[in-house]
Amino acid sequence: RFGKTELQIPIVTCGGMRLQSSWMLDSVPLLAHPRKTALNSIPQENIKNCIKACLKLGINHFETARFYGTSEYQMVEALFELISSGEIKREDIILQTKIPPG
Repeated sequence: RFGKTELQIPIVTCGGMRLQSSWMLDSVPLLAHPRKTALNSIPQENIKNCIKACLKLGINHFETARFYGTSEYQMVEALFELISSGEIKREDIILQTKIPPG
């Protein structure tokens, strides 16, 4: 189970650290990788395909983090598109992200 909750999460997860178009954070405007560019990139299709493949294998826990470059918003956008199109259901996935303490 997850922490003090009763949410049952699997031991195997799909980590999002390497699922991104760029390591540059959008919090540094001068260096930022434009969101539109990232969301229209080939890696974006790969992220959607990876999510679908994971779900077919029974892996429904996806994790990302704010400091994984463009991973967080690319993964969220891919999940949103798959849910909106009816390919997957929101209740079938667990999405975990991390933020810095403090």
